[in-house]
Amino acid sequence: MWSLANMAIGLLVVGLLVTRQLQPRLAKESSSVRLVAILAVFGVIETRNAIGAHTVPVTALAWLGLSLVAGAGMGAIRAATVRVWRLTPTMPLADRPPNPQMSSSHKGRSVPCAPCHR
Repeated sequence: MWSLANMAIGLLVVGLLVTRQLQPRLAKESSSVRLVAILAVFGVIETRNAIGAHTVPVTALAWLGLSLVAGAGMGAIRAATVRVWRLTPTMPLADRPPNPQMSSSHKGRSVPCAPCHR
């Protein structure tokens, strides 16, 4: 009985996550290059700390490099295929994204107004 309830809860959570991920929403205009650089530095530091005095085989480093290249490739493909809407005051209504969060109070701006998001 408990396993059936756990499966039902799991399916509901996955359904909620998929539904939320497929809805268009506002994107921040700020660049995330700084965040990527900070995470890369932390990753290098933590990798060096984890390795410590251990000897790491060349094949392990090769697999690590291959996985990083594969991840970068998949990220580049996703970046090229994801469409980001940028609202402008002159954009026709037919081209605007179907987003309920973009109310008339935003008046076609690409970033939300200050009173809406504090």
